[in-house]
Amino acid sequence: MRFFHRAVSRSLLLGVIALVVSACATDQPAIDRTDAVYEASGRGESFGTAMNAAKMEAVRAFITDEIGEEAERYHAATLEDVIYRTRNPNQFVHTETMETLRRENLGTFEDPDYVYELRIAVNVDAVRRTLSANRIDDSVDRATARPADDADRSPETTTETDWGAAGPSEREFIRRYIDSMTYMVYHDAERASTEPFLLELGVGQANSYLTSNGYYAVDARQVKRLKEDQRLVYEEETGRDVSILQWVAQRLNADVYVELDASVSGSTERNTHYGQANITLRMFETSTGQLLGSVPYRSERAVSRVDEFDARANAVQSAVYAAMPRMIDQSRVLMEQNLSRGIRYEIVVQNTPDARMVGRFRQMLRERTESVETLSQSPDSTHFVVRHYGPLDEVEDIVYAAGDATPGMENIYQVIRRGKSLTFHSGL
Repeated sequence: MRFFHRAVSRSLLLGVIALVVSACATDQPAIDRTDAVYEASGRGESFGTAMNAAKMEAVRAFITDEIGEEAERYHAATLEDVIYRTRNPNQFVHTETMETLRRENLGTFEDPDYVYELRIAVNVDAVRRTLSANRIDDSVDRATARPADDADRSPETTTETDWGAAGPSEREFIRRYIDSMTYMVYHDAERASTEPFLLELGVGQANSYLTSNGYYAVDARQVKRLKEDQRLVYEEETGRDVSILQWVAQRLNADVYVELDASVSGSTERNTHYGQANITLRMFETSTGQLLGSVPYRSERAVSRVDEFDARANAVQSAVYAAMPRMIDQSRVLMEQNLSRGIRYEIVVQNTPDARMVGRFRQMLRERTESVETLSQSPDSTHFVVRHYGPLDEVEDIVYAAGDATPGMENIYQVIRRGKSLTFHSGL
C-alpha cells in the first residue's frame, strides 16, 4: 500500500473551511483554529480502509510538522505502535471537518484497489497527549541512535503521563493491555428518567460501534441477565458497597464499564416528528469503580415521518454514535495513566491467624511485584492490593511462589478467581 500526503497552508484552509461551514450549516461545529488541517490520501482493499489510511496520513503529516522529519523517522517504531496502527483513527482527527476530495476504485470488482483523498483537521490535543505519554518529542539521541533513557531526563520533566518508573517492557505491556481492553456499556434504568427501551437502543448502538471498530464489548443481554438473575448474590457478596454495574462488570471481566444516561425530548409539527437527546457516558475502572471521566453530548434535531418516539430513538442513537470516539479516546488515555504503576489486583487470603507469617508472606509478594498494600488484616482473612505488570495468571503464580517461600504457607490454595480478584486459603 502506498500513501502520499501534502500539508496545506493552515491559515488559508481554515479561512476557506470556516466560510463553507458558516454558509452550509449554522448548527455544524466550527473547526478549531488551533487544529491543523491537512490533505492526505490512502489506499486499501475497501473504501473504509482507504479512508482510515488517509486519516492516519494526515496525522502523520501533523506529527512530522510537530517534531520534525528526523525525529518522526527516529521514533517510527513507537509511533506505529501507539498511533499509526490504531484501530480507531477517529480519536486523532475531527471527523466532522472531513471533506472528501476523491473516491475511486483503481482496480477491478474482483481485485479492488481503492483510493481515498480527503481534507481533515487533526485533533491536536489528542495527538499531543499521546506523544507526551510515550515521550516522543523533537529530540534525537544521535550518539546511540535510540530514544533517551528515563535516567537521561531531568526530574522536572517527569509527570504522571510519563508512566512513572515503567521501563520499555512495562510500557509495551500496558500498550497491549490498552489495545485489548473489554468495554461494558449499560444503563441504570432504576435512576434514569428516560424510557428503558430508549436506553437499550443507545447501549446497542454503543456496542455496535465498539465491535465494528475492533474493540471488545460485553453483550448487553449478558449484563441484563446477570443483573436480574444474580441480584441476591450481589447483595450477599457486596452488601451494596459497590454498584451493581461494577459488580456485573467484574463478573464479566470487563476492564472499563460505561454507564449511559440520557434526557430525551420530542415534538410534532404537522406531519413531521422531531427528537433531541442529551446523553452522558460515564467511564469507570472496573476493579476499583474509579471514575475515569464523562463524555456529554447533545444530538442534532432528529426527524421522523413515523412518530415522535421514532424521532427520539434516532436522536439517542445518533448521540451515542457521535460520543463513542471521544469516550474511547478519554478512556485509553486515562487508563494509561491509571496503569502507570502496574495493573491493580486484589488478593484475599483466608485463615490468617499468625500476623508474623502474614508479614513474611507480604514481603515475599513485595519482592515479586511492583507494590503491595494491606487493606485489612484479621485472624479470619487478610486483604491485599497488588500492583503488577502482567496478567492474572502471573499473579496467581506469584502467590504460590510467595507461599512456598513463607514457612507455614506452603499449602496455600486458590478458592475463587473472579475478574482481577483472587481468593486463597492459607492452607493452615
